[in-house]
Formats: sequence, structure tokens, C-alpha cells
Amino acid sequence: MNGAKMFSLLSNNRNNYITRVRGTVRSLQDLAKVRPLYDLCPDARHNLELVEADLTEEKSWIEAVKGCTYVHHVASPFPSVSPTDEDDVIGPAVAGTLRVLRAAAKDGGVRRVMLTSSCVAVGLCGGNTHPFTENDWTDLSNKYITAYAKSKHLAERAAWDYVKELPHDEKFELAVVNPAFVLGPPATKSSGTSISVRSNELPSHLVNKSGA
Repeated sequence: MNGAKMFSLLSNNRNNYITRVRGTVRSLQDLAKVRPLYDLCPDARHNLELVEADLTEEKSWIEAVKGCTYVHHVASPFPSVSPTDEDDVIGPAVAGTLRVLRAAAKDGGVRRVMLTSSCVAVGLCGGNTHPFTENDWTDLSNKYITAYAKSKHLAERAAWDYVKELPHDEKFELAVVNPAFVLGPPATKSSGTSISVRSNELPSHLVNKSGA
């Protein structure tokens, strides 16, 4: 749902920097999820462009970022239950992030990639003993750490390492945000696992089941 919110914000931006927005979906045939995205900002200066891309497919991201100046990578596996094999979550998160970054480097016109990480990548299991900075990372050896937390930690570290090693002529700026628990109405009525999990954790009088 971060992607839908992102499109809404960018398309309604009144400055002159944002011209067109291209979003990615796993399937353009999933009309229940795609149609609400097209209808999200009827007054946008430019219509939303949607293309198919999958975190497990390299080529799809090369096509997705072609001609883009800025790339927002907001997708990551968010399981509703703990997986039997944590690599089912960690693998796509890390590899998918690197596929997006490689595509951005290959295109040559991308100036900045914005990566949505998580507070669990930097401050889980460490207590609140000090302000967290770029030097803090979640302890992966902690027995209470979840597969999701590991995936966010490893994906962000992989991103920083990748950009650091890029040749000068392929360099772009990497910016990372590490949000905590995010509350608010979804942009559309089509919700993912993160929305469902959080709704189930909240008192019923705080949840609008209609998604409106």
C-alpha cells in the first residue's frame, strides 16, 4: 500500500519537478488491485503508468526503471505468519532490492533511489539506551529476531554495500527511510498482508473495515 500512497502524493504535488509516475504491479490482469490505482488521482496532471515487475525477475526491473529519474523501492515480503523457512522472506527481500538497484545503475539516468527499510533493521532487540544512528544495526544473533526483521536488515545493508562499490559513472544517490509502526487509512480498498496484520492487532473500534 505504500506504493499507492506514494502515487497519490506525487501526482497531487503542485511543484514542477514531478511530471509522470510509473508504478509496478505483479500482474496487470489482477483488475481488483489495478483498477483502484488508476482511479486514485483522477485530476493528476499525467495518468498513472503501470508495468509488471517481480522481485524475482531481473529483466522486469530493467524495463520498469527505464527512463526514470527517481526510483522509490517500497516493496518487500511481509508474511502474515512466520515462515517455515526464513529464506522464503529474506531471499526475495535482498535479491529484489539488488535487482532494483542494478536496474537503476544499468539505466544510467536515475539520480536517486529511495529505499523503504524499517526500524527493525537498525534498532530491534537493542533497547532504548541511546539515539539510533546510521552506525546502529539490529543484532541478527538475537534469538527473538524474526525473519522479516532479518530481511529488512540484510536488504538495507546489501543496498548500501552495492551503491558504495558502484563505478563512478554508474553512481546514484541512495536514500533510506526506516519507519516504525505506520497508521492511517489505506489508499485503496485492496489491502496487502501488512494492512491485514495491523488491522487484526488493533481494537475493533479503531479499524474501518471498509478501507474507506
